[in-house]
Amino acid sequence: MRLWSVFRKSIREQWREPWGLALTLGTAPFFVLLYWLFFGGTTPFVVLVFEEGRPSLKADTAAKSSAGMPSKTNSPAASKTKATATTVSKEEEVSAGGQLVKLLSSLKRPRGGALMKASLVEGLAEAKQRLTRRQAAALVVVPRGFLQALAGAEATAKKPKLRIVGDFTDPQYASVAVVLNAALQRFVQEATNTPMPVEVAKEAIARSDQRTEFENYVPGLLILSVVMLIFSAAMTITYEVEMGTLRRLQLSNLSAFSLLLGIALSQVLLGTLSVLLTFGMAAILGFRSQGPLWVAILVGAVTSLSIMGVAMIVASFARTVTEAFLLSNFPLFLLMFFSGAIRPIPKVPLGVIGGREIGLYDFLQPTHAVVALNKVLTFGASLRDVVFEVGAVLVLAALYFGVGVALFHLRRMRIA
Repeated sequence: MRLWSVFRKSIREQWREPWGLALTLGTAPFFVLLYWLFFGGTTPFVVLVFEEGRPSLKADTAAKSSAGMPSKTNSPAASKTKATATTVSKEEEVSAGGQLVKLLSSLKRPRGGALMKASLVEGLAEAKQRLTRRQAAALVVVPRGFLQALAGAEATAKKPKLRIVGDFTDPQYASVAVVLNAALQRFVQEATNTPMPVEVAKEAIARSDQRTEFENYVPGLLILSVVMLIFSAAMTITYEVEMGTLRRLQLSNLSAFSLLLGIALSQVLLGTLSVLLTFGMAAILGFRSQGPLWVAILVGAVTSLSIMGVAMIVASFARTVTEAFLLSNFPLFLLMFFSGAIRPIPKVPLGVIGGREIGLYDFLQPTHAVVALNKVLTFGASLRDVVFEVGAVLVLAALYFGVGVALFHLRRMRIA
């Protein structure tokens, strides 16, 4: 009977701590979902195809308009066509690039679902920018007159060359390059009715092939050092509540905004120091930044400020420092894994704003910080090249900070 009494007592105590119980029971299922997103999802790889010498869509439209021909851009379907990427029309299917897009789009996964989402692009520079932003896994460059070169390849004994361009630091590139190589061989075989091989060259953007596997993970680790601030920030704020000092601060007419902003600024300083220490350790172990270090530090400081809003939301619901520690694990997992800080995961597109595709995970501040640091540290980008990412982090920081201040004022300042 005593054993049963101890068992019941233990069960009741665990039930009284729902956050700890949820963390214990939910962590393993969370990682199952995470690994499915990493390795077992059905999101197709985004592959771009650029055909050298192919007339641009704008040029075709201008030529038809000047000749008195009706322009297809007035149709509803054409109005949805982007300037940077186009789907394959009936006219484009006769070109090598159009045929290749059609083939790649037809590839299926073993259990069903599209393997690739292929599209033609009009500019090589824009295509490489999309690779840098990791909005695409790879780019296939088809040389001018590729089909004609295939027809005369036997006579000249010269193999036409296709190029697979990508960011060698992107884990998706390694996976899609293998499939692309086989698909290109099949494309040539179907075009020539012979098993004649074609030369396929792999090309890295911005010297990404010179980075070691360790260096590939440093940008994400720098952001991870900032995300960890959620523990110290949430526990610091909750400490004021648990120890009763919040009540004394209230008597001095201190507002929730002033209190939280003061704590936030101290945490930003701590986050900047954490970034410097993390980068210093990486530099000792051989890491070298391709871009200006001060831009990377700025990105880290801005991200530190954005984490404060999340910590304030946690502190609004935590009653004790221990509870704040437990609650912080939930947003920590979301910010650490779904932002791509640990490993890039497929995007969940929601729409396009200003020519940029917006995904579900873009509402997490570290998502943009990881992209910005990857541009600076790996591709040597300057501050001008990461203005969008830094601006996105600032906007999200203001949003989360505002929500955090409002919740803390409602749940803590009124009852302290």
